[in-house]
Amino acid sequence: YQASKGLAADGIVGPNTRDEIMKDLGIEVKRPDGWVMPVDDPVIRSGAGEFKAIRLTGWHKGVDLLGNVGDPVKAAKSGKVVVASEVGDYGNVVYIDHDDRLSTRYAHLERIDVRVGDIIETGQQIGIMGRTGNVTTEPTHLHFEVRKIKEGASSSVRNEDTDVLNPNKILPIDSLPKK
Repeated sequence: YQASKGLAADGIVGPNTRDEIMKDLGIEVKRPDGWVMPVDDPVIRSGAGEFKAIRLTGWHKGVDLLGNVGDPVKAAKSGKVVVASEVGDYGNVVYIDHDDRLSTRYAHLERIDVRVGDIIETGQQIGIMGRTGNVTTEPTHLHFEVRKIKEGASSSVRNEDTDVLNPNKILPIDSLPKK
């Protein structure tokens, strides 16, 4: 079934597979405020990849969604690209600022398909999953963060201008399978 729908044929009934089943049954699929998952059939990296997991470098500020090098990474919501480059432990990363003063970050990309200043649509491919930054000994994954841009700040470019949010506040991350 999954392969016939263009999804990862892994036998896991994740949110995207569930959405396809619902569509086949004629049930309308809705996401809060137009958000979509940044990868198809997402699976959370259990333990260190979970939001607020304690790590050697501090607490984990996002969620790690497992995949393969080359898997498409999509914008979770429309917005404007404010960073599209290599940034330290993130490796190749894209930051997108959204109209609701939220911002998303997509790290460890193999390839970046957008440029600073681009206006991105929800679900548009922004890059492909990779192993850049600090993932050389970890499984391939997309590090996905959601941040709130502080009052008075014009963008999410500087960490001190943002507050980290639990991604589950905007997407059903906690309901995803873990591996």
